[in-house]
Amino acid sequence: MKIELSMKKVKDDIYWTKRIWDSDKPIWLVIGNYPANTNLQQLDLTSMLIQNNTVSLGAGGVVIGNLFTRQVGHPSDRLLAEAFADDSIDELVKVAQDCSMVVIAVGSLIKKSKVATTRLEALLLRLQDEKNDYEIKQLISGERGQQMHPLALQREGWTLSGMDS
Repeated sequence: MKIELSMKKVKDDIYWTKRIWDSDKPIWLVIGNYPANTNLQQLDLTSMLIQNNTVSLGAGGVVIGNLFTRQVGHPSDRLLAEAFADDSIDELVKVAQDCSMVVIAVGSLIKKSKVATTRLEALLLRLQDEKNDYEIKQLISGERGQQMHPLALQREGWTLSGMDS
């Protein structure tokens, strides 16, 4: 397995981590909220769930991108407003160019935070403007059809839906 990390050392901003297990299969970009740790040898539960589900859905690798590039304990608009590098959306758009699917997996944070909503809207606008070959989907609950975070679905398989749903 090949593992890469993109980060800025100034404030320990982590843009994304990439794990490739089969280079002949498509690579997915999964957008989460913020990084859990910087240790590439250890997977946090969210990263494990993302990797396991992308494997089961046929991906050959996954890039886990962070909407916010700095760790956040208890998210509030005040904390989130300072929890990202200025160039982080550029980095996510750039890494998306090598992916066949972009999955938004931020859960309810965008309903609770205006800062998160604004960042996600800016990212989606940039991704759509690039007019690349990737599909953009969202992780949803199969029962309720609501946007979900991977932790909320840890006992279920993933259901993906188009962003206009």
